[in-house]
Amino acid sequence: MSLKGIGLYGSDFPIIKSDKELIMENLKRVIMTLPGEDVGNLEFGCRLREFIFDFKTILLEDIEQVISGAIARWEPRVVVFSVDVTVDPEMSEKIYVLIDMALRETYERFNFQIPISF
Repeated sequence: MSLKGIGLYGSDFPIIKSDKELIMENLKRVIMTLPGEDVGNLEFGCRLREFIFDFKTILLEDIEQVISGAIARWEPRVVVFSVDVTVDPEMSEKIYVLIDMALRETYERFNFQIPISF
């Protein structure tokens, strides 16, 4: 069963988005939301921003683990194979999160990368 999302998405006309596009939007929402920010569900989100002040001393593997756990909890439509975090060589306060995953329903594999600045 393939679901589609219909909405304006920053356009004057309705746009139909695929499962992958909707999942990527939700992954971004999960990663960028701090638990307690979503009034409807205070547990929703990822503890990523807890690393802001300790970013220089934290292991990238710890960040990867936090992101993997949040995705496993809040996005059941995907199977995550890996989460890789790399630091931008020109800006040490910026990281790139690369998620290798597949749709649980069809096993279609795809990647999603999101830049995050601390």
